[in-house]
Amino acid sequence: MTSLKAYVKTNSDNCSKLKHKLKRLSNSIHDIVDKGKAELTFIASKKCLEKIKQSETYLKENSIQVESSLTFQANSDAQQ
Repeated sequence: MTSLKAYVKTNSDNCSKLKHKLKRLSNSIHDIVDKGKAELTFIASKKCLEKIKQSETYLKENSIQVESSLTFQANSDAQQ
């Protein structure tokens, strides 16, 4: 359980970092577009597409279906 919690925390942190980077790139693109600089818009959009691909790859590689089951057995000593 401890290793699963650590794994989930690591993935959650990585997803948060990717989300933050994408948000920063998005804000940068909006600022550049507002200034009307087409060449900078092109460069920023390419960087944003690259980061989106990295995010999608990360999500595909780290998405897992965790199935677990618990079975309880009565302790015969406790019943007596």
